Amino acid sequence: MNESLAVTTVLSVFIISILIPLNHGGLVYYGLAYVPSIDPIVAIVFYAFTIISIYYIIKGSVRLRRTILIARLTYTLGLIYQTSSASIMLFHNLDATSFSLLLLSSIIDSVLVFAGLLLEYLYTGTLPPILKFVASRDVRDTFLLAMAFLILSLTRVIKSTVPLEASLFFLASSWILVAHILWKYVREAGMKPFDLRELVIVLSINVIYLLLIPSLIIK
Repeated sequence: MNESLAVTTVLSVFIISILIPLNHGGLVYYGLAYVPSIDPIVAIVFYAFTIISIYYIIKGSVRLRRTILIARLTYTLGLIYQTSSASIMLFHNLDATSFSLLLLSSIIDSVLVFAGLLLEYLYTGTLPPILKFVASRDVRDTFLLAMAFLILSLTRVIKSTVPLEASLFFLASSWILVAHILWKYVREAGMKPFDLRELVIVLSINVIYLLLIPSLIIK
């Protein structure tokens, strides 16, 4: 029960992390603090949902080791602020300084997500079922093709003469293949609800694809 409440609250704060920055702009400072630029008081809602999700993660992890709790808090907070940065970068006109600060924050938060997931894996020794599925023979080729498209889309970062349209096409193709893998996993799992790790992995992957869009455009 506590696990499902943690998943529900994290999903709720994920939606809040999209909507509030979308409507109120602002900046994420060093991956750990969001400050709206319009009606700063709405930050109360943002942080209230964040605290509620932290509460239910702690409550759901009370019988687990402290290391697992730290891992879960790390990747959850990383996801929340990663999402906020993506929402601002996608939907607001930014000057170079603000864009650089948000890009730095998104990198920090992506590292936090990865570090939290890695810490939980190292401690428990078990991969999330969704990663086992991706590594399976049935979808391995599709995943490799998706990664190939992703790498092709990023060539614009290295060489700015690469047309934006081509980079966005490869990025969209990569995301479509990844979405196909995720949908296939959901179907084969019998529509079983995600646990917290799986939810964070799925949401963070999609946020990273969103983050790449303004990064390619601004390049």
